Amino acid sequence: DAAKVFDFDKSGGCAAVDQDDVKELVAFARGYNDSEFRYLNETRGRWRLGDSPHSVPVVVQARNNSYAIDPTYRAFLTGLAQAEADGDVPPIVLVAANDGMLHAFSLENFASTSDTEEGEELWAWIPGYVLHREHDAAWAGRLHDLLLYGRTFLFDGSPVVEDVWIDLDGDGLKSCDSVPSDCEWRRVVVVQQGKGGPVTLALDITDTDAPTFLWEQTDETDTNAVGFTTGRPVVGNVYDTSATDAIDRWVAFWGSGRAVPVSTSTGNYEGHEANIYMWALGDTDFATSHRAYQAPSSSADYARGDNYHPESSYGSSLQQDSDAHGHYENAYISAALTVVDVDSDGDVDTLYFPVTTTYKPTDEGGSGPGDVADPGSTWMYKACIDTDDPGVLTWVEFYDPVDDGGVTDGSGTAARPEVYYAATTSWLADGSLGVYWGTGTPYSRLDSSPGYFFAMKDSAPGLCDDDYMTEMTDCGTSGVVTLDDGEGLTGDPVVYAGVVYFSTWVPESDRCDGGEGRVYGLAYEDCSQGLDTDGDGTVNTTDDLYVAHEDSYISGITVTDKGTLFYGISGADTEGGSDPVGTINASTDPFLGTETMAWMEVF
Repeated sequence: DAAKVFDFDKSGGCAAVDQDDVKELVAFARGYNDSEFRYLNETRGRWRLGDSPHSVPVVVQARNNSYAIDPTYRAFLTGLAQAEADGDVPPIVLVAANDGMLHAFSLENFASTSDTEEGEELWAWIPGYVLHREHDAAWAGRLHDLLLYGRTFLFDGSPVVEDVWIDLDGDGLKSCDSVPSDCEWRRVVVVQQGKGGPVTLALDITDTDAPTFLWEQTDETDTNAVGFTTGRPVVGNVYDTSATDAIDRWVAFWGSGRAVPVSTSTGNYEGHEANIYMWALGDTDFATSHRAYQAPSSSADYARGDNYHPESSYGSSLQQDSDAHGHYENAYISAALTVVDVDSDGDVDTLYFPVTTTYKPTDEGGSGPGDVADPGSTWMYKACIDTDDPGVLTWVEFYDPVDDGGVTDGSGTAARPEVYYAATTSWLADGSLGVYWGTGTPYSRLDSSPGYFFAMKDSAPGLCDDDYMTEMTDCGTSGVVTLDDGEGLTGDPVVYAGVVYFSTWVPESDRCDGGEGRVYGLAYEDCSQGLDTDGDGTVNTTDDLYVAHEDSYISGITVTDKGTLFYGISGADTEGGSDPVGTINASTDPFLGTETMAWMEVF
């Protein structure tokens, strides 16, 4: 009987499922030593913290206010710095884990106590969705799945922390009198379930020791539309002129996530939609309400998502919703959205993102919709925000790898390899916007087809009446850099000081070998050498395009404001002197990047 599954205390019988079973689940979640993994016949023991294979931790601490233009925001940053110095708002690190929790750990001892808090957990937050016994997305992870079966994916998205302004009193004016109690500037974290499920969670962490719930969101109108939330949310300001009085609204953006493979069923692929969701981080009452852009007329509480499809000419075959919502299906957005403030006025104007079909198109030798393929085929899109109606985006196909780039699978057959990771952008000397992305997906690491890295220009990034795309002709072949067979990106590319960096992995011909991890550094306008690989102090044609690590997997790249690149290396022998974290110092002028400098260094 299904009800017996929830007899967590094993008292026996359907009728025995009661509050004691709830207590058992709570004890298990809190890490009680004697709690059991029911079907494993093993106790939990000392192991409480779940694994975080995909969640990237984020540090939350006071920030320098020297470059803040708005006086109320400077007051907010000054107030946070003072509260941190007084020990009232401790600096923390946040990470999601597959025990179903977002964890907050203290970075240092509190100034207000004599205790040792450094490294201790201050709090953990479980999304309500993870606690639900049943929900429509049957594939999504729930806390009791962990109790019953042991390790599973529950919550491993990467938290994103941003400072946002919420007009609490509705007067349209920013104010900040006391931090954190009386200030319209707030610090928030937005995090998703990742491979655990479809949920996006937002918390107010202005007081890092006392988080406040804002909202949880998934597509309640069509639960089949959303999959693994494998990208990460992006927070940006939207200038909203749809009402009588224009207002800045800080909004979380995210894509519908990666399509979910469930056994041999094709339903999850066919029902998946390439939606973009926008959810405001506050409205008249920051703690409880929200502005749901793209909401259906029947409900102002659920965002339906803005939707399109690269092969929309298939028409009704891509609109198979039994509830007649009319959204294109058979596609998904696995990556984080790239948002750009084109005119530098402080609000988001344009988004770039990959859209992937859940089938192989006919021009690639496939059968089109209804014939599921995993991985699918990817186009790059951009979308523009209309401030008069922010919830209705204008979509345009930015780049088609087959029609625009002549990309093949290595044997001459047209191909659009899956793009799993986000694009990155950078302004170029001619005033156009460089857009960079590459192929590769963790769902297919053993493919022998070549990988590709793309470098394109957008001559009018603020417009979506056309794509305005041109190739960077000096990069590879018409902006397409061909990688090795089986090579694919392992993280988002990043541009720093005139160089675009990205990590890849190349499988060995013998699948039992570890493969090769690589860190590329390409000049962002012509894709020439960007790394000093031979150590002679200069970057020139004698250098390689990448640094290689044998029998290793590179996890992705982070760049500090001083120009140091950090990246994780798997398989490191720490006892033998191998470092699990690689470092590279950028060889280009750091003043072209993000290094902090004073005005006297410039003028």
